[in-house]
Amino acid sequence: MSLLQRVLGRAFESARFLGPLRWEVALATFRGLSVVLPNAAWVQRDLGRALTGMERWSEAEQACQRAVVLTPEDAWAHYALAECQMAQKKWTDALASCKASLQLDGETPWFQHQYGKVLLGQEKFEAAIAPIQKAIDADDSVSWFHYHLGEAQTRLCRWSEAEAALRRSLELNPGFPWAKFYLGQALVGQDRLEDAIALYRSAQAEHPEMAENFAHTLAYAQHLTEQSDRIATYCETRLKERAQRLDLATESSNEIQRPLDILLVTPYPTYPPKLGAITRMYQEARGLGKQQKLVVASFVFAPEDCGLINDMANYCDLPITILLGDTPPRLPDQPKLVHKYSSERLAQVLQQLQ
Repeated sequence: MSLLQRVLGRAFESARFLGPLRWEVALATFRGLSVVLPNAAWVQRDLGRALTGMERWSEAEQACQRAVVLTPEDAWAHYALAECQMAQKKWTDALASCKASLQLDGETPWFQHQYGKVLLGQEKFEAAIAPIQKAIDADDSVSWFHYHLGEAQTRLCRWSEAEAALRRSLELNPGFPWAKFYLGQALVGQDRLEDAIALYRSAQAEHPEMAENFAHTLAYAQHLTEQSDRIATYCETRLKERAQRLDLATESSNEIQRPLDILLVTPYPTYPPKLGAITRMYQEARGLGKQQKLVVASFVFAPEDCGLINDMANYCDLPITILLGDTPPRLPDQPKLVHKYSSERLAQVLQQLQ
C-alpha cells in the first residue's frame, strides 16, 4: 500500500463528522486521482465507495468493476462491487461478486456477512444464517452482524432467537431503528404485546424519521391487545347466556329456541362491499348476523386495515381481524394457497374462542 493511499484512507475514515458532505469531498478527491492515477485499482475502489455513499449505484458499480479488472486478486474490490449490485437488487451478480471475495479470503467476517445479506435479499433466509453466524463467531462486536441474523430469524418466525440477536445488535448500536422495528415483531410473535407497545412508543419518540413505520406496528400491537380482551369478554358473556337459557328451559315446559354460535373465517375483510367476492361474504355475514350469534374472523394485508372491525361490528357480534404473514417461509411441497392463509395468530384466536 502506497503512502498516498494510506494517508487518503485515514482521511476518508476520519471525515465522518462531515456527514453527507464527506461523500462530496471524497468524490471530488478520487475523481481527481482517477485522472492522475488511471490504473490505480484502489482509487477506483474508493471512488466506488464515495459514489455508493451518495447512492449513485450505477456509477459506483462501474467504478468498482474497473477496480476488479485492474486487481482481480483484491477481495475488497469484489466486496465493494457486491455492495453496489445489492443496492440495485442485482442478486445474481452480487452473489457472484460475494463468492469471488470469499474465494480470495474466506476468513474476513465482513465477506461472510455480505454473503448472508445477499441470501437474505434472495429470500433464502435459512441459508443466510450460517454465513452470518460465522461472521459473528469471528467478530461479535459488529452490530450489523447481529441485526441481519435477527432479521433472518424474524423472517423464519423464530421469535426467541430473533429477539436475542436483535437485543445484542442494540447493545452495540442503541440508536439503530430497524433493529427496534424487528425486535417489536419478535415480541409480538411471542405474544408479549405490552413489551412491544412500550418499545414502539419509545422508538417513535426517538426516531421521528420512522414515526409512520412504528405507528402502524404500534397500532397493530394495541389492536391485538384490545382484541384479545374483546374475545375473552365475548366468550364469558356467551357462557353466561347459555347457562341462563338452560335454566329457563329447565323451568319451562316450552322449548326455548336459542341462536346458533357461528364462526365465519374469511380470506379478506367482509367490508367494504365494493367487489364481487367481498360483497358476497358481506351479504352472507349480514344475513347470518340477523338471527344467529356470529363471529367473523378476517385476514387483512396491512396493519391499518385492522380498523375495519368498527364497520364489521354493524353486522356481527364479534369482528376479528388478523394480519397475514406470521408463518415461516413456504416449504417446497406445501401448496402456495395453503401457506398464504396459514397463520399462527389465527390458531391462537381459534383456541381462545373454544
